[in-house]
Amino acid sequence: MKFSSIRRFFCKLTAIFILAIGTLGSFSVSSLAKDTERSENDAPDVIVIMNESFFDPSVLGSFSVNEDYLPFYHSMTEYTGTQSDNLLKGTLHVSDIGGNSSNTEFEFLTGNSMAFLSPRVSPYSSYLHSGSEYLPALFNQAGYKTFALYPYKGSSWNRNLAYSIMQFSESYFQDSFPSSQMIRGYISDKAVYRKALALCEKNDEPVFAFCSTIQNHSGYQKSYSNFVPTITACGSKSASLDQYLSLLKESDQALEYLMDQVSRSDSKTMVVFFGNHQPNDYVIDPIYDTVSADTSSVSRDIRYQVPYFIWANFDLSGYEMEDTSPSLLGNTVLEAAGIKQNEFQNFLSRLKAIVPSISSQGYLDRDGIFHSLPASQALSRNSSEEDLYINLYRNLQAAAQVSAGMEH
Repeated sequence: MKFSSIRRFFCKLTAIFILAIGTLGSFSVSSLAKDTERSENDAPDVIVIMNESFFDPSVLGSFSVNEDYLPFYHSMTEYTGTQSDNLLKGTLHVSDIGGNSSNTEFEFLTGNSMAFLSPRVSPYSSYLHSGSEYLPALFNQAGYKTFALYPYKGSSWNRNLAYSIMQFSESYFQDSFPSSQMIRGYISDKAVYRKALALCEKNDEPVFAFCSTIQNHSGYQKSYSNFVPTITACGSKSASLDQYLSLLKESDQALEYLMDQVSRSDSKTMVVFFGNHQPNDYVIDPIYDTVSADTSSVSRDIRYQVPYFIWANFDLSGYEMEDTSPSLLGNTVLEAAGIKQNEFQNFLSRLKAIVPSISSQGYLDRDGIFHSLPASQALSRNSSEEDLYINLYRNLQAAAQVSAGMEH
């Protein structure tokens, strides 16, 4: 049985079962499509930035620094609430700390969650199927040129093969960027943004550019001739923390450059920005020491939170943003860009209304309360609405894994 047939079978089984138990009333996976499709002439360029180790450490507690390490980001997102006419923001609940960036990438681009996968297995090596319609394929079908930009080795986490399976039109790795645009030993954020902007400029078709940056990769202990930290955390003697905060400032300046360029553009453009994970404990612990926090009383979940925003030079006021996870954020991007969704993405649209965030650490209900993941179980009349949807999600993803296993 081919992948599309397996997933279609599970989608139909899902709809039939929900109708049978009467838990959610009338439901049909195929009926969930939103009437948000745009004409080709109205299609926006979409630039997605998954920024290496990006988050705002101030969420862990108040600590002093010699100067703001994220002045542009703070000025851009300082308004009250989560929404303005063209800027939406929120918190992203990720599955990892300090590494495994391909996991966050996999979740965003596929709509699948690491919650149901082994943490010891790279998803790019075991859980992709060439017949599936991941985000790049859906953008391709909408008339887009799709580009993956990862300014490091293509062999890292098997990305060179993974991007091909996900049907990116073209992929750019380290050799596509000038070595002169390095910070420490990594290509800078700004160099990646320049490349993405150039691709938008040169192509007549609308562009979907997924940029996975590398500039702020750990470790932060060494000294470099091409990078001198400028941010100092007061009361801390951690050179690693100072280097990390200084790298955040470089990312902030690159983000300001990107947003300045796209805000000047006459073309409709949407920018999606999020961190892939927080840095390792050896960067975070000095912050706790500085604020004298009792780390035993700090919610472990906060270490799995990074910020995200969606900005567009067109109206986004019809969308409400909240805490979510990478596997569901991609669905929101599709909706905001007006891209036609397949059956699986239509299910995700319904899922995130019930379970706004789901990761390997747990899930959020609609009231923003964090829960542990329910064990896999047979669905029944007594299942909670959240458990029902999570298990349906688990089963749909299992269908994809079965089909992926057939290929490998």
